[in-house]
Amino acid sequence: MPSEYELVFSFGTSLSRKYFSFKNKIFPLPFIAINGELDGLHRLSRVAESMFKSFQSPSAINRYSVLNRPISVVIKGLNHLQFANKATHPPYLVLRLDLRGETLAAHKDISVVLWSFLCLHHKANCDKHLNNANIVHYVKQTYDLLSPFISAYILEASPRLFKHCNSDHPSPHCPYYAAWPPQEYRSPSNDTECVCGVPFAQVALQTLSGLSKNYPLTSVDAVHDFADRNPFHHPHVWTNCSETNKKLCKMNATTVSTPMYEEDNFDSGFYSNSAYEIRIK
Repeated sequence: MPSEYELVFSFGTSLSRKYFSFKNKIFPLPFIAINGELDGLHRLSRVAESMFKSFQSPSAINRYSVLNRPISVVIKGLNHLQFANKATHPPYLVLRLDLRGETLAAHKDISVVLWSFLCLHHKANCDKHLNNANIVHYVKQTYDLLSPFISAYILEASPRLFKHCNSDHPSPHCPYYAAWPPQEYRSPSNDTECVCGVPFAQVALQTLSGLSKNYPLTSVDAVHDFADRNPFHHPHVWTNCSETNKKLCKMNATTVSTPMYEEDNFDSGFYSNSAYEIRIK
């Protein structure tokens, strides 16, 4: 990126995913994306993805971290059109898809956030301590708003946020996954930054089995494409609870999951960002 730039800000969009690889999560310049709660084109689900990539938890948001990580702020009641001038004729997609704004002070709200950001990263005569506190407040408020989206992404082990472990090459931090059909040898992996499976698979198994939550049921999940043929990946129940020992039996199973997502090659933030289906077997 050209060195003559000092910072970057954007309205109604998010920092492109190409700047958030699993190995490099630092954007080279101060960056803020200001978004609207009622934006019908760039949706909160996409903003939540960027928020989690910068701050994995609310406790990570502080006066220092907001200075060196890409930040996102959502303004309540703001829609997509309100970023523009009032006299602007709305494009077709905005007319069709944008939600009705609920704030009467859109440009004022945007200006307050943007000024605080500019104050921190530009040699301006301003109260940097106060504006730093303002940015921390805005980012924490945004995280609270987006937390249900983030919780859902964690439950589905979204590949937009996490790299999936490969049970064919077991990672040291993952619970033991007994492959079915059995595999003679699986070379281990040293990757400890991947997720071991889809947490929702445990919930699905408990629900579909018809067993109560008090019934001892243990399952370990792995993420694989159902189209894999070499090797095959199948679920398996490892215990046989007969009628005689049913009360004492602890059911143990392995499952295989494949989350399915809509393609958004332009990273527009318009399409569904969470799994529209999680195939679990």
